[in-house]
Amino acid sequence: MYVIHEKGGRKIGITTLTSLGCLLAVRVERPDNTCDEKLNIISSLHDKALSKKLQDLTQQWEGFMYSKFELQTELTKQMKNPSKYGGLKVGNSACCGTGPFRAINSCGGKRETREFELCENPNDYLFFDPYHPTEAANLQLAELFWEGDSTVASPYNLKSLFQVTYIDIIQHTTQ
Repeated sequence: MYVIHEKGGRKIGITTLTSLGCLLAVRVERPDNTCDEKLNIISSLHDKALSKKLQDLTQQWEGFMYSKFELQTELTKQMKNPSKYGGLKVGNSACCGTGPFRAINSCGGKRETREFELCENPNDYLFFDPYHPTEAANLQLAELFWEGDSTVASPYNLKSLFQVTYIDIIQHTTQ
């Protein structure tokens, strides 16, 4: 980020990590198909350090502003209750892959495991493959990042971040 700031960049949008231990590809490798809580702790520690660093940078760099999107929280909500999110129906299985949750990444048949299943409608699924959200899910996440409230994107959502000007910052800090 230092190089971006040195070249004049003052506003940045950034996401937290997803719950790495709950990725379908991780769950399928575990004997009980559950989340790996150690990986989730690592994800959470990363996100706490990221938040601290972003706060520090706002104090250190003149004009630096950011929007941090709570990807971990939002994806977890969608995995647990996909029907609350714009027509998604399946949050615990990939659209393309094989094995439990279609979480063995064989989509396209070009990997070690060549057999794969492909869902009929990717827009019904949160995940396209064991790692990546579908286009429909990414659109929902992007809309939340753009206009979500402070529980989703903070200290600004992207829309607000890019509406704030340097004059607003100076006025806010002198009050």
